[in-house]
Amino acid sequence: MSRWGWLVILATGAAAAATVGHVGTLAVPTGFEGHMAYDAVSKRIWLISYGPPARKSGPCEVMELDPADGTVLEKAELPLLGGFGPPVAAGGYLYQPVNFESRIYKIRVGDRKHFGEIEGFIPIPTVTDLAAAVPAAGRERLKFPWLEVSGIAVAPNGDLILHAGDLGELITIDRATGRVLKRTPTMKGLGGIAGAPDSSGRFYVLANLDPDDAAARDKARRFDLRAPEAVPWKRSKVTLFSHRAGQKEVYWVLLDGESGEPLASVDDMDSPAFASGVSISEFHAVGNGYGQLTFLAMGPGGIVTMTWNPDR
Repeated sequence: MSRWGWLVILATGAAAAATVGHVGTLAVPTGFEGHMAYDAVSKRIWLISYGPPARKSGPCEVMELDPADGTVLEKAELPLLGGFGPPVAAGGYLYQPVNFESRIYKIRVGDRKHFGEIEGFIPIPTVTDLAAAVPAAGRERLKFPWLEVSGIAVAPNGDLILHAGDLGELITIDRATGRVLKRTPTMKGLGGIAGAPDSSGRFYVLANLDPDDAAARDKARRFDLRAPEAVPWKRSKVTLFSHRAGQKEVYWVLLDGESGEPLASVDDMDSPAFASGVSISEFHAVGNGYGQLTFLAMGPGGIVTMTWNPDR
C-alpha cells in the first residue's frame, strides 16, 4: 500500500483511539537542536545535538540531563556532522544512525568515566544492498545510495530495528554486525519509532508521523535539491524539517511489530512534540485496549512527556 493509502487509514482511524495526553515538559539547554533518548531501565535521559553545519553554534555534543530539572550532568563532544535521525538508548550506549555514512555510532553513556566515547560502528545496509531482493520492475528510483533511517528501536531480543523512510520498511539488523535479519513492509514517512513489548509477550512499535514533513521528504527523494557543493551532510539538512517552528499536526500510530500493520492511531492537531525520536517510559495493561503508553518526545519547549491509551 502507498504512503498516501496509509494516511487515509490514519485519517479515518486504524482503530477508534483516545486522545493523547500532554503530561509535562522538561526544559533543555537554551538553543538546543537535536534529539533525545531515554532508558526506561535506568531512568536516564540524554540529548545529542546536530553537528555543523546544521548546528551553527559549535560541534556535535552528547549530554546527560537530570530528569528532575533538566540540569546538564555530563557533556562530551562528538565528531558527527550535519543533521541526522534520532538515537536509541540500550545497555549503557546510544546507538546513533548517520545516514550518509551508512553507519550507526555506538556511543558510551552508561559509564560516566568514559562518557561520550565512541566504542565502534555498526554498518547500515545501503539501498543497493537491499535492492537485490526486489525485482527490478518493482524498484523505486532513489536519489541517494544511503538508507534514510528516520527512526531506530530495540527489538525484544536486543537487535536493532531501523525504519527506512525511503523504502517504507522496518529493517531488523544484528546489533553486533549489522547483518540484515528481517524486512517488514510498513508505512513511509514516519518520524520516529520505539519498541513496545507488552506483558503478554506481543511486540508493538509506537511511531509518529507529521504529514507535512512526510510530504517534504517524499519530494526530496524524488527531485534533485542539490546544494552548491556536492557534500552529503549539506543535503542531510532536509531531514530537519520535522523540527520546524510553528503549529504541527502529528499522528501517533501503534504498529504491529511483526507485520508492520497499523493497529491504532490518533491525530494530535496542535502537537507540543515533533514527529521525531520517541522513547517509552511505561507500557502496562489498562481495560480492554492495547495498554497505557507513557512516552517522551522532543518538542520546541523541551522534552515532552505524553500518554496514550489506544483502543482496540
